[in-house]
Amino acid sequence: MGRIVINIKTMERHGNKKALIIGSNSFLGRELSEQLLAEGHQVTGVYREGTENLEPSMSQVAYTELSHLKTNFDWVFLVAAYIPKKTDKEIKANLQKTNIDLVDQVIKTFSTTRIVFCSSVSVYEASAAVRDEKSALAPATAYGKSKLAGEQMVARCRSYAIVRFSSIFGCRMRPTTFLPRIALQALTEHHITLFGNGTRKQNYIAVADAAKYLIKAAKAENNGVYLAVSEQSVSNLKVAEVIQEALPDTTIKHTGTDTSPSFCYDNAATRKALGIVTHRSFKNAIDTLITCLKNEL
Repeated sequence: MGRIVINIKTMERHGNKKALIIGSNSFLGRELSEQLLAEGHQVTGVYREGTENLEPSMSQVAYTELSHLKTNFDWVFLVAAYIPKKTDKEIKANLQKTNIDLVDQVIKTFSTTRIVFCSSVSVYEASAAVRDEKSALAPATAYGKSKLAGEQMVARCRSYAIVRFSSIFGCRMRPTTFLPRIALQALTEHHITLFGNGTRKQNYIAVADAAKYLIKAAKAENNGVYLAVSEQSVSNLKVAEVIQEALPDTTIKHTGTDTSPSFCYDNAATRKALGIVTHRSFKNAIDTLITCLKNEL
């Protein structure tokens, strides 16, 4: 674990806050924990089952104790979410339990606290147009519908920030999505298989930047809905080529077709509102991910 450095100037400017992270065992929860601690805030984590990603230097409580916690927090970060896989059973029930019922419980328990809700770009209407903070909402998936329901509940709170994320990646993430899956394929099989010609574009945001957006949203004076994405979407082929640059013995293969749509975003309004000027470079974040995956093999 890296050494946590406390930024005294940041502490003086924003004060020492009490933060609660619900979903602290997720890879985003871990990164958020470390950044908050580095700023000198008091942080408590809530986890449901696993403990492998918990930040060991801070207070952690099991989900079953959530209703017994004191409510004197300044910020509650609702990071926990259920993202279904095709092979999962009881998807509808799990979406209801985690993405809707948990949100309802949190906003009732912490009714006077600023709620920072992790949402998803899945709430947007299916469209080839560039999406921004004001784009139409019409989720096509059950997951997207559950996140929109969560947003609607949070938007009734006294103080809130809703942060919609594209694909977050980084250390400790589960290797079930495209990016970590092909990075692992390159590491273990020395090749990457892409469907179609690889022109499909997706937006990826490094976990360090994702946590930064959450903290900036927590500190914002007004209620708001924010879009947390990288400046540019990248094609599947470009992702493979960046991984190949880091692992030169990797070959790239093409097979079949890919009819999935591309997604592009413009979050200039969010970056202006939150004062976010730069993001971590995609290549640098990929190099970090590969290093982490190597250490896990």
